[in-house]
Amino acid sequence: MLDANTFLVNDLVDYGLDALMFIRQVAARDPSAAQEICRFRNQRLLYVLERLDQAALRRLLGAVGCPFAPRTAELLAALDALEGGLRPKGLINAPEFYSENEHFGRELERIQQQFWTLFRQEAHQNHHSCATTFDIDDHQVIRRIATLKLNELRLLARFPIALRISQSSGFELALSLEGQGVTNPTRLAVAGMAAACFDEPAAEHAQGVV
Repeated sequence: MLDANTFLVNDLVDYGLDALMFIRQVAARDPSAAQEICRFRNQRLLYVLERLDQAALRRLLGAVGCPFAPRTAELLAALDALEGGLRPKGLINAPEFYSENEHFGRELERIQQQFWTLFRQEAHQNHHSCATTFDIDDHQVIRRIATLKLNELRLLARFPIALRISQSSGFELALSLEGQGVTNPTRLAVAGMAAACFDEPAAEHAQGVV
């Protein structure tokens, strides 16, 4: 959940709504392309996402916080590739849907660049707050992103890794509850905290990860 005092709460809610609406549009066309980008543990929640209106999504984001958390290994690989001289001219390692539908490919880049811009802003302000907000526990990675220039953020946005659903924010549980009509922000926040404290059995977790 977001710290109510952090300067970027409203920006993150606005961003989250924009990103979730994009995921919803992709899911309506090609659910597998949406799932490949965001990696829900429960893929059926893509269909819940399609049914919720913007007011419900905004309420959910306000209660749970930023739902996105790039996987550290993927992020390290992307940063290492950029430092090694890779300069992708378009999306790299993305599903064919995004190259076959250029509008969605451009939107994915735009949304990811917006994410990394917000990430870098918070990284400049406070590494610990950034780690909590974006569910990243590697402070060296945070420092590396804090030093990126605008053109480097654009290049990083071409790796489709920014919209991974956080594995510990409770967003999926809150989304499921919202789909069932549980709209009270306090209940959603409690659900998010409960999910963050819950460790799935290893076998179940392995089956749920795509």
